[in-house]
Amino acid sequence: MITSSCKEKNKLNDLDWLIGKWEGTARNGNIFYEEWKKQSDTAFVNNNYHFEGDKQVFGGTSRIALRNNRLYYINDSDSLKMLQWEAEVHNPTSMTFHNDKITPYNRITFSLSEQNTWDAMLMGKKDTVKYSLKRKIMPY
Repeated sequence: MITSSCKEKNKLNDLDWLIGKWEGTARNGNIFYEEWKKQSDTAFVNNNYHFEGDKQVFGGTSRIALRNNRLYYINDSDSLKMLQWEAEVHNPTSMTFHNDKITPYNRITFSLSEQNTWDAMLMGKKDTVKYSLKRKIMPY
């Protein structure tokens, strides 16, 4: 018998491709990094940062959480205002989160575009931004 908890775990496990360290380029041309980790069976966490010279500058945190068999993307970088989007589309290579109350971007899509590359699309009423991130292979 498959329990609800097992189904929830499987839903989040579809997104295991997101785990790792990623490099992207911001609109201003600066390189940024995202590091996604599996915190538990029901949550992935992300820390993002960039460099100013040799100094690593923390950019913020976000997470994908599974609650009551629903996925949420939560940006809690601003301690005064947590932003939350609910998944409206989800499959093993793509997920779209939506919240009409958030501006400027009320829809966010993460999609695996090819091996070791994924795209983040932030969509709003006035603007759409696309970031392509490549897996950062760490030397050992």
